Amino acid sequence: MTGLSWNQRQELREMLVEAFQYNPDADAYDTGCEVANSWLPVYYHNIRREWELAGCPDPENFPNEICGDIHKLMKHALSQLAWDYVTSITNNLTHAEALEALSEEVTA
Repeated sequence: MTGLSWNQRQELREMLVEAFQYNPDADAYDTGCEVANSWLPVYYHNIRREWELAGCPDPENFPNEICGDIHKLMKHALSQLAWDYVTSITNNLTHAEALEALSEEVTA
């Protein structure tokens, strides 16, 4: 099973911590979704790099005539991985509660 690499999770974690520090009573899920969206790469070479870092299969194995625009599919898959990570931390929490959850998360 593929998932975000340790470095990718840490990058998202740092972005979440920074975002949650401003309004302790705000909804962490909404902010987490914004963070996940802002983390996603835009340019093709960055999409491919993040895809490979996440341990996903070589995109050359997916012919364009079968799947369409491979970069859109790759970005969608990265988006889902980022959202899965973010929502595992932020669901039904305030910023303050999410910060506490992040501080208790094992980072090794």
